[in-house]
Amino acid sequence: MSEIEFGVNLHAVSSWPDFRRVAQRADEVGFDVLAAPDHLGGLAPFAALTAAGAVSDRLRLRTYVLNAGFWNAALLAREVATLDLLSAGRAELGLGAGHMKSEHEDARIPWQPYEQRMQALERLLVQTRQRLADETHQPRPIQQPVPLLIGAMSTAGLSLAAQHADIVGFAGLRQVPGSPPGIFTVSSSAETQRRVDQVRQQANGRSYRSDVLLQVVAIGPRPIDAAARMAAGAPDRLSVEQLLDTPFALFARDADEAAGELRRRHQVYGFDCFTTHQPYLEALGQVIAAYRSTDPA
Repeated sequence: MSEIEFGVNLHAVSSWPDFRRVAQRADEVGFDVLAAPDHLGGLAPFAALTAAGAVSDRLRLRTYVLNAGFWNAALLAREVATLDLLSAGRAELGLGAGHMKSEHEDARIPWQPYEQRMQALERLLVQTRQRLADETHQPRPIQQPVPLLIGAMSTAGLSLAAQHADIVGFAGLRQVPGSPPGIFTVSSSAETQRRVDQVRQQANGRSYRSDVLLQVVAIGPRPIDAAARMAAGAPDRLSVEQLLDTPFALFARDADEAAGELRRRHQVYGFDCFTTHQPYLEALGQVIAAYRSTDPA
């Protein structure tokens, strides 16, 4: 296994041929993981991942990440076990506390304060794992256990990940103080280092992998120019300096430079899986090719 893996997070598709093209392309350019988010207005995550498993027999299939408030343990265990069974053992369960108040309101699901959402997330992951480990559970998942990812960037969320997760998902985004829920900015390199150190300390020697969500991948333009264009779209939340500093964006003049930067982040932060959004599939695909052309593994 390469020391670094790569994932892509599905977004909107307009048809089955469009969906199949995206899944096939992710496989062709060398992604390891196809991920599906859990948002109203988008694809249902387990249906999408099951379909992707029929298109590719190699890609791992990850929820990225489920809103804990949308699920209970009995129904979630059934979905996870079904996906794992039908994909011959390629499911990965990604969970989060949820951050879109508007979606909870639309679904008529109570929006709870953050502390209560974290408690609900812990109950859900513990109970779901118990069900999946039960030898009498039907259907039976192939993997024992199904890998668990917890996506977070807060102190409380990452503490939970340090205790339970096989994959710690460093989300990179943090709520803008004083703004409505769901308005984010990106974490700085210094803050990211503090969070990485927190998880390492609290994991207390327990083995885990680390995933980072690249919010943008821009290969070709000068990094300062690409960052300036992105910052112009969110002038109240993002600056050029923030974007060039954060480990959750990737700007490089060419794929070789980008691959070198990901190696640096692997060494500095321990990140060993880089995931991006579907619009950047081709850009990160270039980086995958450059990385693996010189990867000693």
